[in-house]
Amino acid sequence: MNEELSTQLANLAELSEDDLGVLEGRLVAEAEAAAEAVDADALEQIAVGVQTVRDERAKRLRAADETRARVDELMKSIRPTSAPVASERAPAVPPPAPPTRAAAADDPFEVAARRQLVHGPKWAFRIHLGVFAAVQVLLFVIWATTSHASGGTLPWFLYPLFGWGVGLVAHYLAMRSWIAKSEPHP
Repeated sequence: MNEELSTQLANLAELSEDDLGVLEGRLVAEAEAAAEAVDADALEQIAVGVQTVRDERAKRLRAADETRARVDELMKSIRPTSAPVASERAPAVPPPAPPTRAAAADDPFEVAARRQLVHGPKWAFRIHLGVFAAVQVLLFVIWATTSHASGGTLPWFLYPLFGWGVGLVAHYLAMRSWIAKSEPHP
């Protein structure tokens, strides 16, 4: 066994728990090397060193358990006599019931989500309506300025007006249906 390991074994009380683990690992590695070399004296020294490290760890665990027991006793002496002990306490309160529709209506996140569900389709319809109106006015202006010059009076702008109008009405009805589904019912 090398001098560094011997020094660490002599000063076990100064080593941290991590250092003890590292030391034990190094001792095991030394034992494997000594076993391969068939060095019985080195193996015996290493076995004594490993046992010493394990004894130190056990001693520290006992000291920690004793300290924990003293803290528990101290806490019992500090606690007022009227306070129930953990084992005598009343059973835990059952978890709250799931929120009702009325409670969900007061939840700000629920209100924001519902507002998004209602206002999103409304804004989509308003944009669709604005584009429809702008394009129809443009088509009417084109028809009005060109039809008199060529002598034609066929109001061709009505075809896209009615065709697109059907789509706009369908969009409106779908929006109303979506809003009605997303509103809470009492």
